[in-house]
Amino acid sequence: MEKKSFEPDFDAAPIDFADGRTEYFIGVETSFSARRSILVDDHRGNVWVATSIFPDMGRRTLTEIVATPDPRELAAVVRGALLLGCVDDPTSFGQVTTDGPIRAIRSYPEEGVVVMATSCTVLCLDRNGIRWRSHRLALGGISLGAASKNLLHMVTDDESSHQIDLFITNGEVAHSTFPLPADFLTS
Repeated sequence: MEKKSFEPDFDAAPIDFADGRTEYFIGVETSFSARRSILVDDHRGNVWVATSIFPDMGRRTLTEIVATPDPRELAAVVRGALLLGCVDDPTSFGQVTTDGPIRAIRSYPEEGVVVMATSCTVLCLDRNGIRWRSHRLALGGISLGAASKNLLHMVTDDESSHQIDLFITNGEVAHSTFPLPADFLTS
């Protein structure tokens, strides 16, 4: 199965140091902070650096820069958080925390979303930012499958795997091969 992605209207790459370029800091410095920098060229004459400050994340924290449904929005996955903002406004960047390291990322251009999974939950991004977050679906991980007709198909990676289908529009459970709490909702 071919995995497709979105096309950004800018360039971004991880770098070690800002080297005198204009730098924007995201996050709060602590004695155990890790800094990760991303060089951004907005293709409109501006080149700048987004430096994320993450508490106690270790040396290798930047895992992936992700193209989103909005060609001017940058999403960078950094272990337990997501850095998200519009490249036209460096001050718009913020950190979105997750319940753990993001273990799977998949773009669904036909549905207009990017989906990220931790070992327990799923986060869905659309053209406007975060569309929804799930409650805990698994403990051992989630494998993202295909999406069709407003359904996102996935399998839990627990001791016994289960199929879960969520509605892409709102993250509500459409089908699950194991019982979920009656009050299961997304936020």
